[in-house]
Amino acid sequence: MKKKLARGFAVTLCATMLLSALSGCTPKEVETATNTASIPAEPFGVYEEPITLTVAQRNFGDAIPTGEDSPWIQKYKEYGINIDIEWSADASQFDNKLNTAIASGDIPDFFQVSDAEKISNLVRADMVADLTEAFEKYASPLVKERFATEAGKAALEAATFDGKLYFIPINITESLNNMDLLYIRQDWVENLNMELPETLDDLKEIALAFTKNDPDGNGSDDTYGLAIPGKDGLNSAFFTGLGIYPGMWHDGMLFYSEDENGNVVWDGEKPEMKEGLQFLQDLYAEGAIARDFATYDGGMAFEDLNGGKAGICIGARGYPAWAIHNTYVNNPEAKWYAMKMPSKDGTETMLAGFQPMNAGYAVSKECANPEAVIKMLNIVTEMSTPETELFDAFYLPANRTESGDAYLVPIDDPQEERKSTQAICNAVANEDASELSEAYKPVYDNVLKFVADGDPAAWSDWNRFYPASGHAYYVIYEMNKDTEITDNLWQYLPTNTMIPKLAVWKNTVDEAFVRIVSGASVDEWDSVLESWATLGGDQIKQEVEDSIK
Repeated sequence: MKKKLARGFAVTLCATMLLSALSGCTPKEVETATNTASIPAEPFGVYEEPITLTVAQRNFGDAIPTGEDSPWIQKYKEYGINIDIEWSADASQFDNKLNTAIASGDIPDFFQVSDAEKISNLVRADMVADLTEAFEKYASPLVKERFATEAGKAALEAATFDGKLYFIPINITESLNNMDLLYIRQDWVENLNMELPETLDDLKEIALAFTKNDPDGNGSDDTYGLAIPGKDGLNSAFFTGLGIYPGMWHDGMLFYSEDENGNVVWDGEKPEMKEGLQFLQDLYAEGAIARDFATYDGGMAFEDLNGGKAGICIGARGYPAWAIHNTYVNNPEAKWYAMKMPSKDGTETMLAGFQPMNAGYAVSKECANPEAVIKMLNIVTEMSTPETELFDAFYLPANRTESGDAYLVPIDDPQEERKSTQAICNAVANEDASELSEAYKPVYDNVLKFVADGDPAAWSDWNRFYPASGHAYYVIYEMNKDTEITDNLWQYLPTNTMIPKLAVWKNTVDEAFVRIVSGASVDEWDSVLESWATLGGDQIKQEVEDSIK
């Protein structure tokens, strides 16, 4: 297939993103505009005669001034780029309104898209612009440098169809950022005279002890081991301890690899899947998973964790900032320890690598000046990067609360979290912030403040950035920075033929997961695999096989 089908969808996604961003160019402007090939390729060149881009605006309750009062819109005017907000909608309604616009064929010049199906529809309908030439001519050296990283190149490839770039990928991150962690109540482990887990068997023993042995010492039977956030809790991070990744990625795609015979398989087909289900069923049978976990959402699971009811969870590096951050507030004796998911035999845990693009900007095919969006990308990127001449602290990411708006077009460094973590951790270790960027000094101050006086408001930063084992960002970006990545065989967005089948997969697997963990025979998984193969699994697998031939 030579990536043609895969890129088609990837391009559709990127195209949708770019379409949302550039849909503001009107047909009249298209008819009268000068050919962009005659415009000198200056990344920051000012238009002698101002041009106008129409955009669709996503509204956020906490955004800094938007519309004509937006500092970004005012900045673009300095370069001869006027922004006309064709329509706006609350974030919760934006996608519905965008669907209507796409269906009617009446889209603005520029808008953001983060849904694979919309992207596919835009590309198939030939509604988005080919940005290949505009990007090559107008992208600034810094923008090109960021897209030259491993993650950046992969994102551009996902946004390319038949050799043409249709989207500007955003939210690009390196695979290391996707490492989920095991969080465990270290104070409970210590209370029970146990050790932190090195294997999955160790983890099971601790989860059962948290359930049966009164780890908080209050004399009541009111605690349990592992918190799972509902029926969607087929937590692939747990299964990485068994060397597989059976869940969905952010773009809705599944993880495919080769089995021991060299055949392409979805990871849920491997025998380790049933091992993992048996592990979870054993915990549930002993009360180490909440009896009503299937009715839980993330908020309910976090309540149990922050309230001292559950002592283990698996989640993202940011959990100490927004998921388990109130545990210390409720109990100053509580200690959360972050660590890599333990494996079956104590060896390295799998880290899955997917294509890095999950959102992007699209430009309407009728837009007269698609290069203007590239210029906007240059402006935002340069002004929010401290090392550049155009840098202005006002435009740092902390002030970009309107980041969902189509007229804000940043491309952050895909390695930013790694670099910032290493810089903060080094500064804390040496108690010297003289070389630290102003953007990171508040985090540095919080880490040292918590060390000094245990301020609850500073706990989250300390738990993430203190340079020692057990601290989330340090665990990922220092202790595991050289982790080997196991890439998905499919490194593109799902194709438009895959999307409806993947929706069927989710319903089928979610229901089976709940049934089996709750006590149904683990062998029921065999029936799930047979059903999924018939409902679309075999067809998707064939597409994956064709793509690597």
